[in-house]
Amino acid sequence: MFLNLSSFDISIFNVLSLFSILCFVLCYILFKKHKQNYAYAREEEKYKLLRHNATLQYGLDIKDNIFSKIDLITAFMKEKFSSKSLLTVRVVNIANTSLSLYLENLKIKDRLTKAFSLSSDETKRELYKSEIQKNIEQNVAIEASLENLIEELMSKNNNDKKIDMLLNEFEHSTQIVSKIKKR
Repeated sequence: MFLNLSSFDISIFNVLSLFSILCFVLCYILFKKHKQNYAYAREEEKYKLLRHNATLQYGLDIKDNIFSKIDLITAFMKEKFSSKSLLTVRVVNIANTSLSLYLENLKIKDRLTKAFSLSSDETKRELYKSEIQKNIEQNVAIEASLENLIEELMSKNNNDKKIDMLLNEFEHSTQIVSKIKKR
């Protein structure tokens, strides 16, 4: 053989190999166990960052409608369910998605407003005006969806199946709005 190893060396190698495999398996199990905690903390940090950026960029008040509604939803979910549960993480993720759409509409509205003020052509001004109105309507629809979610969560807070069904409907409507946005 290439290396002349004694039986003691081979035994040490086997023990160390087994120990390293055991350590790897334990680390993997611990990571899987705490993965939901990491996901929840990540979604919460994304929300705080979005909130801070929107407040600075668009001059929004912290107590603006969309933020207060999302805070109300997350507070309800933390109160009724475990803050680390999969349902709570899913709700926070949906809230982040709706907030992202809302902020995207604000960004587009801001750009269109600047273009509207710079444009002198009447047809372009009408086009900009209709696009601004469309973005305002989409933001109102997002706020209305959040409001409906709050009402349903408050009225049916003990029925998990209805909450899941409502979340699926809300997630579907958020996806539809985002697809409309991409067009």
